[in-house]
Formats: sequence, C-alpha cells, structure tokens
Amino acid sequence: MVSNYAPATALLLDEVAIPIDFPVAGGETFKLSIPVKIKESAIATVFSTEKEHTAEFTFVGHQGRPFGQPIVVRFKVVKKIDELELYQKAMEMFETQESEANTFEEIVDALKQTNNDPDLAKNLLAQKKCGMTVQAAEEEDLYS
Repeated sequence: MVSNYAPATALLLDEVAIPIDFPVAGGETFKLSIPVKIKESAIATVFSTEKEHTAEFTFVGHQGRPFGQPIVVRFKVVKKIDELELYQKAMEMFETQESEANTFEEIVDALKQTNNDPDLAKNLLAQKKCGMTVQAAEEEDLYS
C-alpha cells in the first residue's frame, strides 16, 4: 500500500509505503493500520481554505500497478497541544473556579476539546452544566 496524495496533502503528511507481506486472495478482507504522520511544517486546517483535507492510499502490485479500491481518509490538522501547558491551565482553572462545580478531569477534557483555550473551555463547561441543570429540573417535574 502506498500513499497517493494530492499536492496540497503532500505538504501536510509524510509519504506512506506499507508492504503487504502475506498472501491475500481475491475478494478477501483484512485489517490494516496506516501510520500517518503530520509534518512539522504543516499548518493547521483552520488557517487554510479547506474545512478538511483528504488523503488517499492505494494498493499496488509487484510491478507498481494500482489495484482495488483506494482508501480515502478525511482529516484536519490541529495545533499540537503541549501536555504540560494543558495541565497547568487546567490546574489554574480548577483552583480559581467559584465552587467545586467541575472536576479536574472535566476541565482537562474541556481544554482538550477546545484546543487548550481556557475561555472556550469555560463556555463549554457552562453549557454542559446548564444542559444538566435543565435536564435535572425536568426530571424533578416528572416525579412531583
């Protein structure tokens, strides 16, 4: 299996070549993990004109001729998060919250979902709490 990237995708991902070193009969299926590595020079998808990128992988025979259906993977490049920075921000948010409203794990999860942005994470946590409060209130009405 080899990567068959469009020029824009080739700027983002390292090339892939995986030998299939076992016999595969026609029509047979098997599982395969494709190791995709984003280049250090890749820019985040949010700074490009694309909503997402596409990578294509193709099986090739001994003579280099492609066969079978190509495998198409859609992906986004996001900013690499420094784990130490993430946990430091989570600790600051946990220690400065007004009450014990959120667990440390909830804060870490919110920061991961928002690319380590504390303001967006606070908004996400608030939305989740509001949704839970409304749901809890509705459940109380059912049992009154």
